[in-house]
Amino acid sequence: MKNIIKAGVVLALVFIGLTFFAPTEIVANIALQWFLPGLFMLFVLARFLASQVGVLLDQPPLMIFLMALVIKLLGGLTLLLVFLVKQNGPMIEGSFVFLGIYLIFEILEINWFLSILRPDSKEKTPE
Repeated sequence: MKNIIKAGVVLALVFIGLTFFAPTEIVANIALQWFLPGLFMLFVLARFLASQVGVLLDQPPLMIFLMALVIKLLGGLTLLLVFLVKQNGPMIEGSFVFLGIYLIFEILEINWFLSILRPDSKEKTPE
């Protein structure tokens, strides 16, 4: 969860910095008003639900990761469709901003999932 929070803060600082430059002001405003807060909250919620379900149910990590992936995909697509329907900014730029932010957060999630699957070097595994 720390990596998602760090990435959210860094992305917010980058987009705040981009608002001071005229060519990137529109893209930065779209990111700050729509996609960064929405996707950040969606990924934090999915991670929280995955950790709670992992404690409550005796499921393998892959099933918990897939459940969180479905939540993130459906929520992200809903956010993108609402943005496109409301037409609060340029559609192409907004779509690319969405894809970039989603990709960054999803890479962090896959990295987290792979760290769960790696065996601990201190544990003795049966041979």
